[in-house]
Amino acid sequence: MTLDLALHDCGPCDTDGPAVRDHLPATLTPEARAFILTRLDHGEAHYGAPLRIGWPGAVIESPQESADLVAYLRAANAPPALIDRAVALHNDVVRWAQTTR
Repeated sequence: MTLDLALHDCGPCDTDGPAVRDHLPATLTPEARAFILTRLDHGEAHYGAPLRIGWPGAVIESPQESADLVAYLRAANAPPALIDRAVALHNDVVRWAQTTR
């Protein structure tokens, strides 16, 4: 993965796979599920289409979003253990994206 992908905008979801909202992990707390559904609704309103499983842009967006998580947690002065978990997740997401593209 090259650093230019860090700024790549994938635009709207243009695939016909199943909607992500219908396939969220069962282990989400009700609050976390509601939060994700609200974000998915917001994205659908903004882009005009739901986020769908199989959207190729997700492989680029995933490491971008996990990088944002690390930066926002640091900016919020989150507990170090939480930042460490986010860093480990980001490292995993970047490795996964490199092998997926």
